[in-house]
Amino acid sequence: MIGSRSRRFDHTCNSIAAPASDQQIFDILRQLRGDRFIEIMKVPGQPEDVFETQPHACWFGMTDVGRAQWDSEGAKYRDDEPV
Repeated sequence: MIGSRSRRFDHTCNSIAAPASDQQIFDILRQLRGDRFIEIMKVPGQPEDVFETQPHACWFGMTDVGRAQWDSEGAKYRDDEPV
């Protein structure tokens, strides 16, 4: 599972290298959320389906899964050593 998740993470991090449309960005966010790397931060009064209906209104936070993956893979993107 980790190997597969690592490959998806790497693919996602490398999928946009130029200006991107809102739809491309939302697709990447949807993928990261589906892989449990990020979560939508709860805002009082916001509907449960806010990402599907109003993606511009969302704030995202990294999950524990996302943080662990970033800590182990992120050095590739920062030019530093893994944690």
